[in-house]
Amino acid sequence: MIFLRKCREKITILLAILILTIISIPAIGENTSDSIRIRAEGYAEGPSYMVRQMALGEAQKNAIEQYLRSMVSEEYLKFLNPLLNKSSLYIKSFKILNESTTNDKSVIELDVEINDELINQDVTTLLIPYKTDLPKISVFILDLYTQDKNPQFSECANSYDVIEKKLTNLKFTVQKTNVETNFSKNDIIQLIGEGLEGKKKIAMSQDSDIFVLGINQYEIIGDISNNQMQKIRCNTTMELFRVSDGKLLDAFTVFASVQGKNSSEAQKQSAEDCALKSIQKIITCSFLSILNYQKNTKDVFLYFDNFQDKNLIKKVMDYLEAVTYGSKTELIFETPKRTKYVLMFDGPIVHIVDSIYNNNQLKNKIIIKKVVDRDIFLTNPDSR
Repeated sequence: MIFLRKCREKITILLAILILTIISIPAIGENTSDSIRIRAEGYAEGPSYMVRQMALGEAQKNAIEQYLRSMVSEEYLKFLNPLLNKSSLYIKSFKILNESTTNDKSVIELDVEINDELINQDVTTLLIPYKTDLPKISVFILDLYTQDKNPQFSECANSYDVIEKKLTNLKFTVQKTNVETNFSKNDIIQLIGEGLEGKKKIAMSQDSDIFVLGINQYEIIGDISNNQMQKIRCNTTMELFRVSDGKLLDAFTVFASVQGKNSSEAQKQSAEDCALKSIQKIITCSFLSILNYQKNTKDVFLYFDNFQDKNLIKKVMDYLEAVTYGSKTELIFETPKRTKYVLMFDGPIVHIVDSIYNNNQLKNKIIIKKVVDRDIFLTNPDSR
């Protein structure tokens, strides 16, 4: 018995270490990605004392224009001309590959390293006023701590409030993610412990465009003393997912240290400071991810909430296949509280809604809560 108890304790400790390790892996956005390099050529004619410098400037400008064209569609390029006029600000470094300079002519080919973080921020700032349908963002921030050697999570409302206020001021639609609508606390711990695949399941359960998952971890700096101010360091890992397909768009880590009257106050302030530091990247990534992304208008997504009878869900999908002349269906994800299906049907959404409403066998078993674009949310009458 003693041996078994020790084994269970070791397994619990290993699980905690595993989750902490997964969360602490260096984030994509924290100096781990390869730099963006572009080859560009510049040509200039002019006085001998400045023609070479003119060609260098033209090559840098052409490199930035290439990068912008790879980012946005033609309709937005006209709004980005101000960035071309200050191209040198967005270049980290460059190397001359080829050069031919005479008294009054110069041709220079460069290998340019782009400061993509800075230029992405400025592109976002310039284009937000011209985009009417800004992304809807779900935000879920957790505090991670250990209790009796077990990893535990609690919601960090103050971090969410900081992010929500700033994004709402910029006309983004922000919603607080109530993950427990779709998952239990144990499910959340298990899914986060699974790493990327588990977090994708959480993301795809949302009814937004972007899902932001933030995890705060805290450490005490220095000795603990009742007579001294407490200094707390917060490490926040942010991961941004596209809800439609669960794709990880960006991940990064920010840090903040705060000295306060007590550990609770210092912890709260350090978390809020990390949230503030995260906002610019959340805005930039969320906006650019949907700028050229073509939203799926050929499929219908159905969300079944609180259906204990999974066979009923299957009957509904089989019925919809029949009334749409054999359109294919696919299970996206399934949890005890929410099931999501895709119906590969490019016809009018009203046909699907009417088909459910007018089916006498389904009338008393299914309620359509709401319809948003091509998303249909259904619930079980017994769960109200």
